[in-house]
Amino acid sequence: MDEADEAIKCYNEAIKLNPNYFYTWFNKGCVLAQKSLFFEAIECFDEAIKLNPNNYDVWVKKGGIFEHIGFHEEAIECFEEAFKLKPSGSDDWCDRGIEFIGKFVSNDEIKYLEKSTDFLNEAIKLNPNNYEAWYQKAYALEERGLYDATIICCNEIIKLNPNDTRGYFHRANARQNLKDYVGAIEDYSKSIEIDPYDYFIAYDNCIEIYEIIRNDEGAKEMKKKKEIAEEEYEEKYKDLPFPF
Repeated sequence: MDEADEAIKCYNEAIKLNPNYFYTWFNKGCVLAQKSLFFEAIECFDEAIKLNPNNYDVWVKKGGIFEHIGFHEEAIECFEEAFKLKPSGSDDWCDRGIEFIGKFVSNDEIKYLEKSTDFLNEAIKLNPNNYEAWYQKAYALEERGLYDATIICCNEIIKLNPNDTRGYFHRANARQNLKDYVGAIEDYSKSIEIDPYDYFIAYDNCIEIYEIIRNDEGAKEMKKKKEIAEEEYEEKYKDLPFPF
């Protein structure tokens, strides 16, 4: 019998003596989760929630298990319950949106992006000048293939910070997907003008568009610009990893 089994045995005895103590159920659930006994762990967390539905950690733990075993709808419901227990300023809502974007990156489940957008809308409602919320919303919408809505967000990003490459780059991505090639080249070029080293893929995307519209001179010129930027970057930042 290992330490985890010993702990579970102790928790079982404690529950017999007092089944109404939140942390006995919660801690037993955590140990069961460590042993990959996920459904038994969820049962323990359910008992803990009955005793204290206002505990943030138990909802997060339960949601994390659901996420791990692929029950994404149930995971989202648990995380929503957890978030209700936290402060709700604009930055808090933005952080929640970012967290769900992270869950999308880990799980490739579009539902996480949909929920992320809901949270980011709340952040923007509370503070229309929340630059990070606009940016994260643009990213989520772009990943969902909602390119017209992405452009609207990017317009707000550019208004709030016209010297940040991100608004132009992501607006260019959306325009390229909508086959607005002139607008895409314009935005990629603006991104490159602001910071030639920030998005090297902007050069590649421009070259791709020039080849689509059969503008050989434009493609040739952009290839040369990319070569120069790569050489400058290598010399200037030779001790740092090369960006994508």
